[in-house]
Amino acid sequence: MKITVSAVILIVGLVATVLALPATSDTVEQSGILVDFGDYDVTYTGVDTGAYGDPVSALEFACMANDFDLVMDDGTVVSISGKQSDGTSSWKLYVVDHDGREWEIADSEPSSLSMDDYKAVCWAYCAPGSLPAPAVDSTGVCFYGYDEPRRIVTLAPACTEYVCSVGAVDSIVATDYYSNYPSEVVDGQEDGSISFIGGFTNPSYESILKQDPDLVVCVDSVSAHLSMAEKLRKAGVDVIVASGGESVDSVMENIFMVGAALNGSDEAGKVMETSMGQIDSIGYLLDSNASVWDKRVMVSLSAVKSPFVAGSGTFIGDILSIVSAENIYADEGGYPQINVESVVKKDPEVIIIVTSGYPATQDGYDDMLDALSSEWRSTTAYRNGDIYMLVDGANDLASRPGPRVAQLTELVARIIHPVAFDDDVQVPRYIGSDYADYLPITVGGETVVAGDAGILIDRGGYDVTYAEVDPLAYGDPVSALTHACSDMGVPLDMTGGNVVAIDGLYPYDGRSWNLYVVEKGCNTWTRTTSDPSSLEISDYTAVCWGYCTPDDLPAPAVDLTGEPIYGHGDVERIVTLAPAITEYVCAIGATDRIVATDEYSNHPSVIVERQKAGTVALVGGYTNPSYDAIIAQDPDLVICLDSPSSHRSMAERLREAGITVVMVSAGETPAAVPENTFVIGTMLNMADEAADLIGSSAEQMAEIAAILDSPSVTDKRVMVPVTAVPSPFVVGADTFIDDILTMSRADNVFAYESGWPQVDGDTIAQMDPEVMIIIDSGYSATAEDYQALLDSLSDEWKSTTAYRNGEVYILVGEANDLASRVGPRLSQSAELFARILHPEAFDDGVVIPKYIGDDYVDHLTITNEDVIE
Repeated sequence: MKITVSAVILIVGLVATVLALPATSDTVEQSGILVDFGDYDVTYTGVDTGAYGDPVSALEFACMANDFDLVMDDGTVVSISGKQSDGTSSWKLYVVDHDGREWEIADSEPSSLSMDDYKAVCWAYCAPGSLPAPAVDSTGVCFYGYDEPRRIVTLAPACTEYVCSVGAVDSIVATDYYSNYPSEVVDGQEDGSISFIGGFTNPSYESILKQDPDLVVCVDSVSAHLSMAEKLRKAGVDVIVASGGESVDSVMENIFMVGAALNGSDEAGKVMETSMGQIDSIGYLLDSNASVWDKRVMVSLSAVKSPFVAGSGTFIGDILSIVSAENIYADEGGYPQINVESVVKKDPEVIIIVTSGYPATQDGYDDMLDALSSEWRSTTAYRNGDIYMLVDGANDLASRPGPRVAQLTELVARIIHPVAFDDDVQVPRYIGSDYADYLPITVGGETVVAGDAGILIDRGGYDVTYAEVDPLAYGDPVSALTHACSDMGVPLDMTGGNVVAIDGLYPYDGRSWNLYVVEKGCNTWTRTTSDPSSLEISDYTAVCWGYCTPDDLPAPAVDLTGEPIYGHGDVERIVTLAPAITEYVCAIGATDRIVATDEYSNHPSVIVERQKAGTVALVGGYTNPSYDAIIAQDPDLVICLDSPSSHRSMAERLREAGITVVMVSAGETPAAVPENTFVIGTMLNMADEAADLIGSSAEQMAEIAAILDSPSVTDKRVMVPVTAVPSPFVVGADTFIDDILTMSRADNVFAYESGWPQVDGDTIAQMDPEVMIIIDSGYSATAEDYQALLDSLSDEWKSTTAYRNGEVYILVGEANDLASRVGPRLSQSAELFARILHPEAFDDGVVIPKYIGDDYVDHLTITNEDVIE
């Protein structure tokens, strides 16, 4: 009979009858309070129970010590650090009695309880039916409150791996004989810095004490470990008794337990998060592949005729359920020895043999096949050549329920379902210590991407929160929202799968919460009418829960080409291809990140100074930017407009070169300004700054509108020509200046034309404007140039009421730029036009001259602080 040492360990450890748990009355326990925020995010705070004897006082002390924001209402915890009780999760008090091992909800008023009456006390943010993270080990002893261990002894290979996984390999002073991973442990054993304290099933008490340990780690699946734990605790040595790792979840709990005891909770959390993320990724690959079905699988601990096999209640059995496999011995618990006739009857399609009885060679594999009984040879697995042998390092991997569980999951998944992986990795029929070569996901660090992982919460008014979520774990919009709200501490109220309120916003004034999506290849939101829980966030470019009226849509989540604006990394090198874009970036507060602009970007002055100094390069004209010049700047982000067409073609070329590009609106209406500000701010990870800019501009526009809302203000007939030639281009409808004229109580005489039509002198005379505002950079802001302009006007122009009443204005220089660019100075444009048209509405004594140039801001009192630093 060929049974390996590792297989013997597994059988003895997991098949052996566990003796009654030892008493722990002599153990000195620590006094402390736990705050569990969920997802194993737990903070332990030692407290003086003499001063803070009840759980409420202890919590108040813990929150003060950890700078947690605590809100309580009549003795009930409402929120801690923003995590607020809502319809899905709430704060409750949990305790572990001195004679118990499980959490229970405290059934008495918390302030009436005594901390000393319990092994563990925890305020936890839990959903109904769930419990906090563990606080006691398998024997019911609290593992919190230890001083950071400096001398650790481990009694099992898995225990050694747990300690090493949380970054404490340098603290290990002794192990059992069979601990041979990771390599740092073997190196320590060889150089004598790590001693041996006996075998897995027979550790030596004297050898352990000789190491003067401050912590010993063992498992509850070996009776010798349990009796050893009792003896060591009576001798004053701290001990953690981990579970035998009967499932993937129990392995994660062991990692958490060891990390907490070693004051390495952060490291433990990273290991757990990485491992579960990898396992979820592998599960996603299998679940999303139509060619994968649940194959009948047998995992045997040897190749003998009637072997021990993995049944239910084992970590291997749990892995089989994760990787879409039917464990043919799931009706047996633990690791039973089976009758060979059942192998024939159950007919496995895949057999995985965990053994060290053969070498990891083709000859070794052939010898194993030759030794198989006739019953094994009758199986589908044998006929199809689907018998795999795990030996040496791969045998250890499969024999130890420890922190390498994700690696074993990938290996088993690749063995059973090679069709689900498209990376050309082929797992051989025999796998030894080179097993890592076949695991690009869990060893090589490759990731499985299910799509853009994020959910948006739009409260209206450009108040948008983006939360990254794992689409493999929280794939539908309801799960993603629930997880995001819990993670951020945002209250969520749901009824029957419908969102009633988020963050305290209930249906009001026509607004309610609805789900919106951006289909892939599109650039606009669509309100979905499907059941949200039936959708997958990875199927869309963007998914948003928006607080909107039926006619509203959420703030943009993609640019004009449908590219997402969320989830990008840090942006430090920006190239802008239009003057208005340069102004947006500077107004948001990212001037220092601009490395290049178009040739016409001349505001703010700091940009001009840097262009002259050579620290901001020029990449060509507004309509003809240079691809090579842009590439030479090695940009993180290029921002362009949807017009002219050269920007669209440039965006396509740059994206093909791997450069991130965002395209915003050239701005036919003022509504484009807040949207552009929001999109650019989001791309720069400066959404708060963008929201502040949008809000201040809106307030200024509202103030101007309020001033003009007066009985003394009447709409004036206005013409806004571009240049003062006899037949100029003028402002028509569907332009941002036309909208500004409307807001300024003006009747645009050429609003019956769209865009920028060209009109002749006779039409100008016929329309007879009362005010003319000429946009022309061909003159300077002087009295002489203004008079020259008036003198140059045609007779038709001079026949108008505007000319006769001296209501002809010219915007030159910076004022010309102000009226020509749809950008963050929009409110300044609005005030300037309002003052020109209705000086009587303003009672501040400001007189607007007939010619306005670079000093335009001197004539503004509402918007006179330059929005661009």
